[in-house]
Formats: sequence, structure tokens, C-alpha cells
Amino acid sequence: MNNIYKSLLESFKWARNNTLDLFDSAHKNNILDYLPNYKNDDRKNRDVLYQFQCIATTTNTRIRIIKKDSKQKFGLLVTPEKEYAKRDIPSSLVKQILLEQISEIELLLRSLDDYQPDVAFNLRSLIFHEYLHQGQLVVMFREAGVSFPEEFDKAWNLSGQT
Repeated sequence: MNNIYKSLLESFKWARNNTLDLFDSAHKNNILDYLPNYKNDDRKNRDVLYQFQCIATTTNTRIRIIKKDSKQKFGLLVTPEKEYAKRDIPSSLVKQILLEQISEIELLLRSLDDYQPDVAFNLRSLIFHEYLHQGQLVVMFREAGVSFPEEFDKAWNLSGQT
């Protein structure tokens, strides 16, 4: 595997494992349906579960883009069995999808012979997108009064200890 892809894959795995920890904690603390205290935002349906659904669909779309699939629309999860709109992905399926996407990306990268800038761009976009949602989840967890998973807290030094 190309060294740039290796580095991006490791960054993606690190981000995704943090996302999985957040999902487990949100599920365990029963806050998947928690809505933040929106003030001036018309999009009032973006609960905690939405953050994970968006991560799953965006990752799925970026994979389809890299594979040059004809379906490149964002907001969809395309599986061999079914297509899901973002908000229609059941919480019971989200973690499985997030886990499977790690292997799917790794296999995809192993299948590529040469470095392709557009592939690296899509991988970086995935990582940045994941961080964006992790930031939103930090706010939501704090508003809901839920502690962060220990490894996530350490990774981002959220407790403020040096």
C-alpha cells in the first residue's frame, strides 16, 4: 500500500475508533435521541443519532466516489441489500456500518496500485468530516450531562488535565 494511503488509513482508523467509542457511550447513556438546545437554527431534527447517520452516509458516498460508482449522491447509504436515506438508518444498524467501513476502506486502498490525488482528497475529507461530527458530539454530550468515553477524553484532553 502507498505510504500516503497508509498514513491516511491510520488517521481514519483513529478517528473512527473514537467515533465508535462515542456511539457506544451515547447508546449506553440513552442519548441517541437527544436534541441540543437549538436557538437560531432551523434544522431542529439533528439529534445525536443524526451525527452518526451522517458519518455513515458520507463515508459510504466517499467510498462510492473512490470506486467510481455511478451513485455518488450524499445522504444515502447504499448496501447490497437496500438503500437508506440518512435519517432512515436504524440505530441498531449504525455501529455495524461504522465498523464495516473500516475494513471496506482498507480493502479498497489495498486494491489500488498507484497513488491517486483524488483518492487522498476523499480520504482526507472523510477524516475532516468525522472530526466535525465529533466536535458536534462533544457539545451534545456536554449539554446532555454525559461524560465522554475515557479514551476519547484522553485523546482530546477534554478534562483539561496536563
